[in-house]
Amino acid sequence: MTGGEFAREASMGQVSFISILAGTLVAYAAFAILAAVVAAILAAIGVDTSGLTSNDWRQAGITGGIIAAVVLLLAYFFGGYVAGRMARRAGALNGALVFVLAVVIAIVVGVLVGSQTNTESVADNLHARWACPPRAPSTATSAPWPASPPSWPCWQGPSSAVRQGSAGTGS
Repeated sequence: MTGGEFAREASMGQVSFISILAGTLVAYAAFAILAAVVAAILAAIGVDTSGLTSNDWRQAGITGGIIAAVVLLLAYFFGGYVAGRMARRAGALNGALVFVLAVVIAIVVGVLVGSQTNTESVADNLHARWACPPRAPSTATSAPWPASPPSWPCWQGPSSAVRQGSAGTGS
């Protein structure tokens, strides 16, 4: 007797939520582990991003996206396999539902995080802190930022106070 026949006799459905949940958790863990392995490999072969131009960054972004897609595909294969083996019935269906549940969880988390933050102030802070570092005071001799204005064009957003370095001070 096969697993599907046992399930029908026991009047069990083909979908096992516990198996799908376990497969999703395995997929998340597999992604974290595989991403760390890829990062270690890139560090070991000496990938350095300090001197990249904008065209190099574009190419690195495309390459990184492809690598992330392959890592995600492998992670979901691991999770789908776990769900299929745990369910012992309709393994392909339970394995495919791992991806569906992972997407639903990602959407819910994204909506929750997005609803709890002020995205404009987050974007202003990110642009301000990375695109236009503050100038060092004239009396400072060893500041962690450059004493002269940056050589790249600064982001010109609505919040000049943030760009000048007063973000996060509560004033």
